[in-house]
Amino acid sequence: MRVNPVRITPTLAASVGLLVFIAVGIVLYIQWSASKKILADLGGRLVVRNMEIVTQGIKSHLDPVRSQIGYLADIIESDDFDVSDRRRLSDLLTGSVAASPQIEAVGVLGLNKTVTRIRWQKATDRYEVETVDYGDRPDLLAMLEEGRTHRVGYWGDLAYSPELKHTYINFRHPLFKEGKYFGLIGAAVTIENFSQLADDMGRLFGNTTFILSGKDRVLAHPSLLSGDHARSATEPAVSFDQVGDPVLSAMDRAVPSSLVDIRERQDLRLFDLKVGGVDYFLMRGSLKGYGEPPLLIGTYRKSAEVDQPLRVLYLSGLVGLVLLAMSLVGAIWLSRIMTRPMRRVTEGVAQIGELDLTDIKLVGASWIREVDDLSKSFNGMVGSLRFFETYVPRKLVKRLISHGTDAKVESEERELTVMFTDIAGFTSMCEGMNAREVAAFINDHLTILAECVEAEGGTVDKYIGDALMAFWGAPEQQENTAIAACRAAQAMSRAIRDDNKQRVAAGKEPVGVRIGIHTGPLVVGNIGAPSRINYTVVGDTVNTTQRLESLGKEVDPDADVMVLMSACTNKLLSGDFETEPAGSFKVKGKEEEVNVCRLLI
Repeated sequence: MRVNPVRITPTLAASVGLLVFIAVGIVLYIQWSASKKILADLGGRLVVRNMEIVTQGIKSHLDPVRSQIGYLADIIESDDFDVSDRRRLSDLLTGSVAASPQIEAVGVLGLNKTVTRIRWQKATDRYEVETVDYGDRPDLLAMLEEGRTHRVGYWGDLAYSPELKHTYINFRHPLFKEGKYFGLIGAAVTIENFSQLADDMGRLFGNTTFILSGKDRVLAHPSLLSGDHARSATEPAVSFDQVGDPVLSAMDRAVPSSLVDIRERQDLRLFDLKVGGVDYFLMRGSLKGYGEPPLLIGTYRKSAEVDQPLRVLYLSGLVGLVLLAMSLVGAIWLSRIMTRPMRRVTEGVAQIGELDLTDIKLVGASWIREVDDLSKSFNGMVGSLRFFETYVPRKLVKRLISHGTDAKVESEERELTVMFTDIAGFTSMCEGMNAREVAAFINDHLTILAECVEAEGGTVDKYIGDALMAFWGAPEQQENTAIAACRAAQAMSRAIRDDNKQRVAAGKEPVGVRIGIHTGPLVVGNIGAPSRINYTVVGDTVNTTQRLESLGKEVDPDADVMVLMSACTNKLLSGDFETEPAGSFKVKGKEEEVNVCRLLI
């Protein structure tokens, strides 16, 4: 049977073109799906991180006030404190303001209708103390009666000071002695820096961040930094109209959105909103515990800024089809140019999934704008993740992922070995150093110790100033945690002594280190609330280890490296280690003395 021959050029062009078309289509589809998921997840994490930082900023501003006023209330309610002693009361209030600069004023209201207060006087540029009669102040009388109905401290409503032209949040604490109500202590806390916090977050994340009290009272917004918004005693907060932000004014028209993935945060809500023909996504979350109504934290951003990389991928596919129709060579050449960075992005996405950002390859620039936009977006994503990696214990997270540990608050009891380290004479060593030099010294020192811990399979739990806490046996099971910990201590000793040689050669003071090691039962796992947890250990073994480290200055205060361990740890060691008894010691928190051994290095 005769087959009609065909031309090779159109056949090859058609066949290769079809293969290229299919290949490019598959690659684009896979890349689009993967990028959509990654970008949605990353976008959600960035926005959630924005919310978390703002929330933490508010808490760090307000929580110390709650603690300080509670502390003052305990002193005033004590039997040996006479609230009628105005001088003593004034001294106490003055000290409280010095310790908490966010407090603009604090006062004690008595049932005798007098108030002793300390507050900032703008005219004299200092705090002044005064005792005045408030019998003609119905607002203070109502506040005093309100305090009678509470047994613990509570946050009051917003208040505005015409004299200082500031809006304040009030914290109040009723005063009782022998079960009888005798007054109220209250503090006025400025919220002016909340708008600066919102502005900083906008610059960092590219969002507009705001804080509301209720649904329509604006406490913080970047536009409030100008300070020219009218407020009054009856209207201490700024309205939407005064702020002049059309997105805030249109919030009641927002509808639920699925633009980014925030399923892990059930306390947050994401919305779509169209204002002036522009689409926005808006996230809101409430912060309870600081008065009624709860504070509302929100952030919004143009939707196009989030889904732009996905649109670029779609346009890249169209460009590929056009070039394929133009010529076979152009299709093959352009498809390779387009798929190369996409392949690299895919590889990078896989590495990101494994939390391996060390060797990830950035995507080079391209003369095709859409591909170049994708490269820049990917490179920017990697840069952002590397920034956050500085504050995340990546190795620990990778171990937990490999063990299948999720973020639920679960724990178990294991026998682990814990280590504490501390610099001997740290305070005297830092004399003469400025803050930057002290930070550099501590960072270099802890880097040396942490490398020794991780080299022996240990987990660095936390850094406490110049001290380090680590443990062995979790999340990975280890055959003999005591041996691994002691090997790490030996490595630390060698590293410290090598470093001291360099320090002495440079004319610096050598560093002395005390190390404590103890083996015993501990509770290990995810400890904390479901919204914020730490993988850590708790138990008496931790306390004993820290006491062993402190004993180093009693056993041999002049040693450059002193390693003390409990007898429990010593029993688990092999003949490769040389130890000697250091005696029995009474340690804090233990009724019986602890037998202590010294690891000879």
